[in-house]
Amino acid sequence: MVNISRLKLIIATLSLAVVIGLSCGDDDERVNNPDNNPPVIDSITAEPDTFVAGSSTIVMVTAHDPDDDALSYSWILREIWMEVLGGSGSIRQIRNCCSGSGLSTGYVVIDVSDNQGGSVRDSIRIWVQY
Repeated sequence: MVNISRLKLIIATLSLAVVIGLSCGDDDERVNNPDNNPPVIDSITAEPDTFVAGSSTIVMVTAHDPDDDALSYSWILREIWMEVLGGSGSIRQIRNCCSGSGLSTGYVVIDVSDNQGGSVRDSIRIWVQY
């Protein structure tokens, strides 16, 4: 009886995984607007990609939309030691705002969206030397 219960649990778990896997995917945006292609991020750069505490780096995103839709950018700083000093659209100036020691790393996540419901997300890793 224990083996049958384990088998049922395994089958239920696998079935749930298949259902979740089928419901997720890159085609979700096309269901809402099948004529829209999502934006494409061509590159993300940080200059410099390693900077000294107290200084800053410039992060720049290059993206395009296959349908020539207007793009908007949303920035997420994943570390508490990062803060935005300025910039707009596809460019942000980011600096270290907290003390620390050694070498720290963090991620800047960028969401690029068009005005038709399409979006794409990518990130870049940057470093700060204390």
